[in-house]
Amino acid sequence: MKITIWGCRGSIPSPGPEKIIFGGNTSCLQVTHKKTSLIFDGGSGIQRLGAGLDPEIKEVNILLTHLHLDHIMGLGYFQPFYDPDFTVNIYGPSGSSRKFGHAVETLFFPTVFSCTLK
Repeated sequence: MKITIWGCRGSIPSPGPEKIIFGGNTSCLQVTHKKTSLIFDGGSGIQRLGAGLDPEIKEVNILLTHLHLDHIMGLGYFQPFYDPDFTVNIYGPSGSSRKFGHAVETLFFPTVFSCTLK
């Protein structure tokens, strides 16, 4: 089993040369065992995780501990979402008045997220 911390920063990412050792990305932790990958939170660190994911892994499970922006802000930049041969399962809590799926879908509305990865 291998555990990689891709982000452990507070509310907003703050990259920079002084953050090389401890990082500047928001919450994202990966647990890998053989060809299985479990990802805790989708903060800004998930972008680097997606770009560096082992090519043999074709399915990941993402567990969002809660829906604060610093724990979900990187989801739209997770490259495996844009790979039709890849399966991404997302699990997490429901909000106080909204269902979990609706909260995650809102991130991808064009008025909120206007970026397209190629």
